[in-house]
Amino acid sequence: MLSGRIRKKFSGMALVEFAMVAPLLIFLTVVVFDLGLVVYDKVAVIAAAREGGRTAAVTDDAWKGVQACYSMASRAGLQSGSVSCTVSKQGDFYVSQATCRHAMVVPGLPMLLGGDRWTEITVTGKALFRAETAVSP
Repeated sequence: MLSGRIRKKFSGMALVEFAMVAPLLIFLTVVVFDLGLVVYDKVAVIAAAREGGRTAAVTDDAWKGVQACYSMASRAGLQSGSVSCTVSKQGDFYVSQATCRHAMVVPGLPMLLGGDRWTEITVTGKALFRAETAVSP
């Protein structure tokens, strides 16, 4: 057991150490949470691009593909003002692209991830589908 004098010397030391480490732990938790949201948006944008490309390939109509892309992005929970969808026909293929601007919680983090702005990052999803043609019997 520590004597009373030594115990008094170290009383409150754990509180000071916690006060020094707590802001770093909170910051790291917010960064991990923010990166998780970016990954979720990336998966949702890829799903929207795939849905748009698939719909365009099946219906042979690029406009229906664009509508399907926006619909899927909305169902995935992406904000409609930050999503952009394009579908174009190139030869026998439909190329679908969806982009989403994700507002980051931690300023400066997009610059570390290769973005060009301090507070938002753009995630992109692309899909390529061969146009399906009906076979006549």
